[in-house]
Amino acid sequence: MRTSSFEHIVRLQFNSLMLIVIKNKVKSRNRQLARHSKREVLFCEIAETKQVERGTIDTCFYDCVSFKVLHFTIYVYKCQH
Repeated sequence: MRTSSFEHIVRLQFNSLMLIVIKNKVKSRNRQLARHSKREVLFCEIAETKQVERGTIDTCFYDCVSFKVLHFTIYVYKCQH
């Protein structure tokens, strides 16, 4: 079945509009990623002193028990108040 000239024009207009919407969405997403990348810092790039500053230090006394699991040593701390 052959589509009418009007339907063909509507399809072309719709396709054109969708391409504009997609292009603008891609531009918007790229701008958003650029803004995020300016503010983000990889954890491995943070100086060790800054990493320590951001961490927390418990003031409790610990009893430590270690377990060997596969090739790792797991330490379990029990906090005494």
